[in-house]
Amino acid sequence: MPCLGATGTAAGVEEASRPREEYRTYELVQGDATSERVYNHYREQHEKMTLDYVRRKKAEYGCLDGLGSYQPKAEWTIPEIIQRLDFFDPSDPDFEDNNLFHCYQTAERARARYPEERWLHFAALVHDLGKILFIWGEPAWAVCGDTYPVGCRFQREKIVFPETFDGNPDEMDAVLSSPLGIYQPGCGLMNLHMAWGHDELFYWALKRADEEHHLQLDPRIPYIVRFHSFYPWHSGGAYMEFEDDLDRQMLPWIKKFQELDLYSKDGAESALPDIEKLNKEYYDQLIGEFSHNVKLKL
Repeated sequence: MPCLGATGTAAGVEEASRPREEYRTYELVQGDATSERVYNHYREQHEKMTLDYVRRKKAEYGCLDGLGSYQPKAEWTIPEIIQRLDFFDPSDPDFEDNNLFHCYQTAERARARYPEERWLHFAALVHDLGKILFIWGEPAWAVCGDTYPVGCRFQREKIVFPETFDGNPDEMDAVLSSPLGIYQPGCGLMNLHMAWGHDELFYWALKRADEEHHLQLDPRIPYIVRFHSFYPWHSGGAYMEFEDDLDRQMLPWIKKFQELDLYSKDGAESALPDIEKLNKEYYDQLIGEFSHNVKLKL
C-alpha cells in the first residue's frame, strides 16, 4: 500500500479554488518540465496508437469477445489491485502524486455530491484501477491519457497536441484515415476500437466478472470506466456520428463524472486521503457490495 496522507472525508467539501479554465491546459512550454513531460507522452502515444496495435493488445489481455481460452496475467480482487497500484500518471498536468490517491479523492467527491448514488461512489473508486497495466512493463503512453477511436480519422481538432498524429502510420491508410473508417454511422461507441490503455483493460475485466459471477453491476459503472477518458467526445463533441441511443442516455452521467474526476484535484478534496481509515469506514463494505470480492481476470 502506498504511503498515506492526511485524512480526507466526504464532509465539508468545498468548490475547487483554482479557476476551471486552468485545468487540462495542454501547451508545450519550452523549459517547463511538466508541459514537456505531458507533450512527450502524447507525442509518443499519437505516433504509435494504431488499429493494429490496439487489436494486438486487446488479444493479449483478453479484451475481445469470444476469447474463452484467454490466460489472464493475474487474478486479483479489487483490494488486491489497490494494494499494488503505485503509479504516477505522466499524462496529467494537474496531479503529481500516486494515482491511487486520485481514485479516493474522486470517490469522496462523488459521496459528497451524490450521497445516495452508491454505484457512482464505486465507479469513482475503481475508474483508474486499470493503470495496474504498468506492473507488466507497459509504457506509460499505452496505460494512461485521453482516449479516442482508432480505425477511422483522428478528429484532431478535438484532441490534445493534434500535430503529433503526423507520424501515425494509420494516417497513410486510405480507409483508416477516412471519416468513418471501418465503422458505420450510429454503430455505438461500444463497437469502436478505442485507444488501448487502462480504461479498456478494466472495462473488460469488469465485464468478464459481471458475466461469470452474475454481479448485476449497474450498467453505468462499466460504461464510465470505459469512456471517462474519452474527452474528445464527452467534452469536445467529437465522434458523435458513431453514437447510438445508449451513448446518448449515458452522456449526462459521463459529464457528471468528468466534473467529479477533474475537479477532485483541488479544493478540500485535494488533501491526500487516509486510505486505510476510509476503507474501514466505508470502502471495504462498498467494494464487497458491488464486486462480491471476486477475483478479476486481468
